[in-house]
Amino acid sequence: VVSTQSTWGQKLVKMSESDGISRLLKAEDDAAALIKRAQEDRIRRLREARSEADKANDDFRKSLQASLDNEMKTLSAGDTGFENQLRGQVDQESSEIEKGFNSNKKVVSELLMHYTTSVKLELSEAQREALLKPAA
Repeated sequence: VVSTQSTWGQKLVKMSESDGISRLLKAEDDAAALIKRAQEDRIRRLREARSEADKANDDFRKSLQASLDNEMKTLSAGDTGFENQLRGQVDQESSEIEKGFNSNKKVVSELLMHYTTSVKLELSEAQREALLKPAA
C-alpha cells in the first residue's frame, strides 16, 4: 500500500509541477499580449493626438490668413483719404516749385547775361608772364 501511495503522490507532484509551469507560461503569454496591446494603444493615441494637433494648427493658420486677407482688403479699399492727402501735398509742392522757378527765372537769366557779357579783357601780370613763359 505504501508503494502505491508513493507513486501516486509522485505522479500528483509531477502533474502539479507541469500544471504550475503551464500556468506560468500562460500568464507570461497573457502579460506579453497585454503589453503589446498597451503599446499599440499608446501608438494609436499618439497618432490621433498628432492628427488632432495638425488639424487644429491648420484651422488656426486658416483663420489667421483669413484675418490678414480681410485686413488687407480693408486697408486697400477704404484708405483713399491718405492717397488723396498725398496727391494734394505733391500738387502743392509742385506748384511751389513752379512759382519759385518763375519768380527766379528773370533774376537768374540777368545774372547769366551780366557775367557772360562783362568779361575782363585785361590779364594780370602773373597771367601775362605765365602765357609768355615758354613751356619746358
